Amino acid sequence: MKSLGVAILTMMAIMFSSPSSVRGQNPVENADHVSYISTSQHVIETWATDEAGTLSSFIDATVASGATVLASTTSSMTSFGYGTNILVYYQGTDGDIYEIRYDTRLGWNVFNLTSLSGGPAAATGTTLTSILNGEHGYIFYIGSNSHVYELTWNSSNQWVTTDLTTTTGAPNAGSVVSLTSFLFGGDLEVMYLTSTGVVQQMYLNSGSSWKTYAASTAAGAPPCPLGNVLTGFKSPDGNAHVFYTASTGYVQELYSTSGTWRTDVVGGGTVVTSASFDGYVHAFVSEPGSTITEYYIQSQTGGTWSDDAMADIGSPSTKSIFQAYTNGKYAFRVWYNSGYVIAGEWVVPNCTFAGGPYWCWESTQAASGPAPVSNALTATYW
Repeated sequence: MKSLGVAILTMMAIMFSSPSSVRGQNPVENADHVSYISTSQHVIETWATDEAGTLSSFIDATVASGATVLASTTSSMTSFGYGTNILVYYQGTDGDIYEIRYDTRLGWNVFNLTSLSGGPAAATGTTLTSILNGEHGYIFYIGSNSHVYELTWNSSNQWVTTDLTTTTGAPNAGSVVSLTSFLFGGDLEVMYLTSTGVVQQMYLNSGSSWKTYAASTAAGAPPCPLGNVLTGFKSPDGNAHVFYTASTGYVQELYSTSGTWRTDVVGGGTVVTSASFDGYVHAFVSEPGSTITEYYIQSQTGGTWSDDAMADIGSPSTKSIFQAYTNGKYAFRVWYNSGYVIAGEWVVPNCTFAGGPYWCWESTQAASGPAPVSNALTATYW
């Protein structure tokens, strides 16, 4: 993201020095990074370098960056790493969207992106979601006017906000928490819920303009109750996959093949996150009794969903945010908030046991760091 690197150099005047009193080292590269909001409403950055994902190091990023506005207790979070930077986005108590950044060359910084872009106010508690496309980052949120907005750094070296709802003529968002995004074949994809529970697609073709499409309507899928989680990704099979808990009480999948949206029923429960790993499509579902079950399928054509119970450390807290990804070094990670520690699960490759798949789940949890104040967290490999 060369453009964001320029942002640092052009705003050196507001850079703050790294602290000497904050516990732990500065973040390191080639590690799993999990950020969350502590009881003091500070952004805490913690990371793991071992295969088990032991979060043994942490730093108070709010103190480190010199941020003066605390994180909101209703804030969502999103993050990504590139080059020499790890970047975390959150909503402050003033309602604005902030970026806390650590650069291995320049140290810690904090930026008020709402102020810098002149963008409208974000809705309280809006989901924040982001896409890293090469070296260019995009952050999406829902405004107080129920419009979907994009924040990005433009070619004129300025933060700008784009009203995607107005640009595409799409319906207003019906829920501030039902929002997800991912990269699909070079296209930026944003999915959200309308007031009638339709899963609405916004997409930007490379070199083209933003467009919109009622994906769940086109697929003939049931509506999604307002406030339910939307989660999605592009898998190696070349298809886009989006999951939500439908009005039927079942987890519904939308998947796009050859430009056509189709639908499938995964299983009962509440979907919490999803990702692609080892050639399979994975959806993680919370079932009665706080059990987390992994559903997976290799092919949407003639394939069937299989399931596997995960070895939870403890019951995830109510409405915990889950984050899943492949870290490219060890294995597949799933992070969540158990209410008093940040916990995680990881896949052991080539694990064999009677009647099971060739991978199995092991548990880990944060060994240090202050307690979280909310269910929000964000995780990435950098």
